Amino acid sequence: MLLIQHKNILLKDIKHMRKILITLCAAIPFLASSCNGGSNTNNTPTMPKYAYIIAPDNNGYLQCNVNSNGIESSTCTLVTPQNADLNWPVAIAISNNIAYILNNDGNSYTQCNINSSGIESDSCFGVSPNDPGALLNPSSITISNGYAYMTDYADPYGIGYGAYTQCKVNKNGIESETCLTIGNDGESGLVNPMGVITYQNLAFFTNSFENNGVTQCNVNSLGINADSCFDAQPNGTSVYDASGLAIYNNYLFISNLTHKNNDDPDSTDYGSYTRCNLNSSGIDNNSCITTSLPLTNDPHNIAFAGNYAYFVNFSVGGAGYTQCLVENNNINTDSCKRIVLNNIPTTTGIAFQY
Repeated sequence: MLLIQHKNILLKDIKHMRKILITLCAAIPFLASSCNGGSNTNNTPTMPKYAYIIAPDNNGYLQCNVNSNGIESSTCTLVTPQNADLNWPVAIAISNNIAYILNNDGNSYTQCNINSSGIESDSCFGVSPNDPGALLNPSSITISNGYAYMTDYADPYGIGYGAYTQCKVNKNGIESETCLTIGNDGESGLVNPMGVITYQNLAFFTNSFENNGVTQCNVNSLGINADSCFDAQPNGTSVYDASGLAIYNNYLFISNLTHKNNDDPDSTDYGSYTRCNLNSSGIDNNSCITTSLPLTNDPHNIAFAGNYAYFVNFSVGGAGYTQCLVENNNINTDSCKRIVLNNIPTTTGIAFQY
């Protein structure tokens, strides 16, 4: 479980059909062009019906109702599907009535159908793509324009690189035979990536090792162009162990596992988030601002749904989520409240069903 080792404990019309999108997931909700485990793109405050929160140590997920006040924590129910091959799952994405769950220890993904009552747990099955598309400690997933993009936290050489795996997606789900893993020789510039999200013709990855920040790449009809990737580290602010990604009204939000440098003796476990403006060229590096979030603990993912932002807290003994009101395209940190989910040791990914 390289994610644990890294952290020392260590992802028209509604009348005619329900649209199902991810928020991380995260980051992605709300008429989004992309869907992420813990990543989220939000353009209008549409109300989701269900939230799904991944519970790695339980080898399952929580299904929770959502109303105008946010996630109804009292309704959260742990689901551990049989024959789903869940093996320390960490991230979830939802697209076109299908849920995709990444298994960090299993080096696989689990695919499930969705209906109006939620994920059909009996429909779930696991897939382990073969070389050249084999997964290695996958940590996040997004679905965008006919492709699935999954981050591979580990690298086969053990020297700090990371990679991503891209696969074609059709109406029946991921075409596993098309999967291709790219960048594990360092060519993509990824370093222990924990988050991925797309925006227009761009893709963003978070690099969690040694505070490496964000990698930006171009996307075309063949998927991500690895040769175009470059370090998009924000200027004038610090990104501390970047993890989840979400997009809200042309702003990129990054959840950071900590709020200070790991070498700082005064550093504590609570996290922070970084907000950057987005334009046609990608991140406006000079616009980025990092804000501490004392009511979080190792926030692995960030997602937006309705008028709220959600940070999924990984930590043992305090797993759950932090919910904050969104105002003026930013997070009102004074409004944040932390919800601890009983008997759930760890939580990571989040997605919403509409």
